[in-house]
Amino acid sequence: MTFPKPTEALGKNQNDAIDHYFYREFYKNNILTTTVGPFIGNTPGVADLWYDRHLYGKIDFFGNWISPRESRFKPIKSNQRKELFCLDFVAEAFTELKGHIRQAGAFNKTNVINSVYYAMNPVKAWEPTKAKYHELIKTLYGGFYQNYAEVKEIREGINDFNSFMGHFMNYLRDIITSQTSTPITYSGFLSSDYVSNNASGLIIEVSKDSHDDDKNKVDKFINDETFEFFFKAAQKFGFVIDKNAPWRLLANLGHPEMVRRMLERNVLFSPLSIPSKDILSPTNNFLGSNIEEIPGSDPFFDVYYHKSHLKDIDYLKVYFFQMYRSFIKTKPFYKKSTFCSTTKSSNSKLYYRKNLRHELNYTERDYWLKIYFILRMYETGATYDPAEVSYIIKNAKKLYNIKGRQHALQFLNLRIKKKSINDYVSLRASHATKSAKKKENSSLADYFPSSKSGY
Repeated sequence: MTFPKPTEALGKNQNDAIDHYFYREFYKNNILTTTVGPFIGNTPGVADLWYDRHLYGKIDFFGNWISPRESRFKPIKSNQRKELFCLDFVAEAFTELKGHIRQAGAFNKTNVINSVYYAMNPVKAWEPTKAKYHELIKTLYGGFYQNYAEVKEIREGINDFNSFMGHFMNYLRDIITSQTSTPITYSGFLSSDYVSNNASGLIIEVSKDSHDDDKNKVDKFINDETFEFFFKAAQKFGFVIDKNAPWRLLANLGHPEMVRRMLERNVLFSPLSIPSKDILSPTNNFLGSNIEEIPGSDPFFDVYYHKSHLKDIDYLKVYFFQMYRSFIKTKPFYKKSTFCSTTKSSNSKLYYRKNLRHELNYTERDYWLKIYFILRMYETGATYDPAEVSYIIKNAKKLYNIKGRQHALQFLNLRIKKKSINDYVSLRASHATKSAKKKENSSLADYFPSSKSGY
């Protein structure tokens, strides 16, 4: 049975599965598109964050997950109660764009006064991520405390920070690799659906209309009689519009206007600064005999963004220590049973769980690098066997000693990126079944063979 193809954009999240697919396909292929021969593409000046540019503002040129530096923010005028922010040069470009549209209305150059675009009142811009990340961590710990750790064998097996981490890591493995794919590191969080592209500081929205209502997008915005004027004005000032939310402005970082504003701040944006050597090539040896081969990054992303892989361990240490303190505060005792051969009976005795008094004993180099790498493997699906993990961590420690913390973290980040990308590209459908079976029969002890609890 064939289904009649839609002739207008009626897509909504409430559609049933079949209608939803065909309506969304119609919008994707017919709205704000350009046909060149047999190919259909988005109109120049339009970005599709649903199907094409979903990582916009989330990664740098090297595929590192990033978050904006709040010191580079500038407020934009709005009628919202809550002050809105975006990156400084984006705020300036938007202010000038808004002035240009208002001026056009004042001089009756177009009927823009009656347009939905005339007010240009921003209602949404940068979305903070730290509070959301904190709530996610609280939820993860809540699941461990209220459910996982209520199993007697697990509860009684926690007597110090090491044993706590062993059981908590097993819990995280199950959660992260499940269908929910819940992240735990800040990098994993930024890469997830918990964080929208608005977190980049590069996006400004001038309407609260729903992103899911395709008919409203066309009737109210794209068919607005001054849409073409707004569209061209946005491009003039260095913006593109979001195909799936035509009231959403995205900074086009390569546009001369945006580049000019960056240069005024002594910042260079240039993709040409990427090394010609393919950093994701499996033949690339970043340790080898020349540690200097670890690539740098371009000035724009250095100035305006943090690389999250350099901050991940800092957050994890704080949260894991806090979790353990909270755990022993509410559950200070554990029960240990011993068998008496004389009376032929078991005796149980309560013991205090050990306080966390020496955090410095858990050094970044010797303790946290390995934990972090294992967690990132879970989050990205990168597949290394225990021997490979040991080799990678050994080299990361060498880098830590010779070149310092940043180089060691960059090295681990590259290992994760290269492996997860190669695994994804090759698909490895047949291996997926084997990997799943192996996961069922494996534990963290495979990666930490010298410890009963995995650590």
